[in-house]
Amino acid sequence: STQSHGGLFVDLRQMEEEVKVVSVSKAVIVVLEAHGASLPEDSSYSALDCLTQLGCTGVLTLRREHSQSVLSEVLRAAPYGKLLVSIHSHHHGDDDDGTIACIHRGLATHDAVILHIDAASPQSSLDKAMRSADSIVQSFLDAKSDVWMALVVGLSPLAPASFIPSPLSGPLAHEVALLRPPQSFCFVDGQSVDLDLSVGCFTVQYHPTLCRRDRVQRLAVTDVCSQGGDGVILAEHLMRQIAFRLGRMPKYGA
Repeated sequence: STQSHGGLFVDLRQMEEEVKVVSVSKAVIVVLEAHGASLPEDSSYSALDCLTQLGCTGVLTLRREHSQSVLSEVLRAAPYGKLLVSIHSHHHGDDDDGTIACIHRGLATHDAVILHIDAASPQSSLDKAMRSADSIVQSFLDAKSDVWMALVVGLSPLAPASFIPSPLSGPLAHEVALLRPPQSFCFVDGQSVDLDLSVGCFTVQYHPTLCRRDRVQRLAVTDVCSQGGDGVILAEHLMRQIAFRLGRMPKYGA
């Protein structure tokens, strides 16, 4: 059917099809707790590096009074409109294939599945957790799934990020600060929040047709902080962003 608006005819069926094109139906979010362990700059995980090359990366920043759990910070603003979320845990020693099957069962009944991988403090445990994440992500890349993929790794010290403004000083500091446009990661529901910019998480998001692509070629925190196309996202905004992509709630920002 068509409707006329000021002399313009609008094909409602065409509009419905266009709306379907700009949203996805499912999402998988892998949240990996690093417990302060740093990811070696020379580390290599083939599927995670591939995800990084195909997708868009950024930094998740945190409130100053933040939890030591990445998952808690990501879920701080729950619920997310009409988004149905299933949360699963992958523990040290769990079978990766069993976890992948569990994710698919979750996707059959929910819009999004969050996989929580908790690495213990030693560096060797972080490497094993990253390799599990690598195997799980590889299964979705191999299947060419029409699923929004997100990887979150943290909490850890951040490298200096070019897109986080440095503190201002000097006689014109106040005037210069007024020239900086407000950034969405500094606000929650219109209210400014105090941020801890010394630690955070880095994230990769990917979809085969709907996600933009940046120039980051490997999963390295220095590369993400210097070239990440998603800039800075407040951790509790991530799920709102994904819920919007799935058509389950209005966009969280501009």
